[in-house]
Order: sequence, then structure tokens, then C-alpha cells
Amino acid sequence: PIWALQSRMSYTINNISNYVRGSVIESSFRTFVREVQTTTTNESLDCVQNAHAEFLQRLQTGCLLGDADIQNLLGRIMVYVSRFTGLVRRFLRGDEDDCAAAAAAA
Repeated sequence: PIWALQSRMSYTINNISNYVRGSVIESSFRTFVREVQTTTTNESLDCVQNAHAEFLQRLQTGCLLGDADIQNLLGRIMVYVSRFTGLVRRFLRGDEDDCAAAAAAA
């Protein structure tokens, strides 16, 4: 049961991380580089600035940072996973008193 929960938490965090890295950051960066490389010398600074602004917007949207409710929810998930991981580590070390105190504080 504890290991199943830990496995699900790990799966969720890994999926979020892989999505952000692969589907958002890498693809947005490739698009940004392509847009910068296709600019001409006469329009280069404006095009680079516009491409960079679009890149940042794609990152913000893709990483779900534009919606405060989603951002809050993801933050809470990360906090709970972190607390749970700490409890499991303490339990595995045999710090039962420390584990009970941490569980009561959570």
C-alpha cells in the first residue's frame, strides 16, 4: 500500500516532468530557434524580440503557469509528494518518533 502510493506519486511527477521537458520546453525552443534563423539582417532585432516573447508565452501556457488555479494545484501536489517522501525516508531510517511528529504536522 505505501509502496503503491509512492509508485503512483513517482509516476505522476515523472509524467509532469517529461511533459514539460519534451512537449513544452524542447518543442518551444526548436520553434524559437527556427524563427530566429529565418530572420533577415534588416529585421533581425525586432524578429528576435518577437520570437522570444512568443517563446516565453508558449512556455508559460505549456507549463500551465497562466492559470492560477492550476498553478496552485500543481504546487500543492508537489508539496504533498515531498512531505510523503520525507516521511517514507524517515520511516526507512527507523526514526519512528520523528516520523510520527512529521505525520502529525502534515
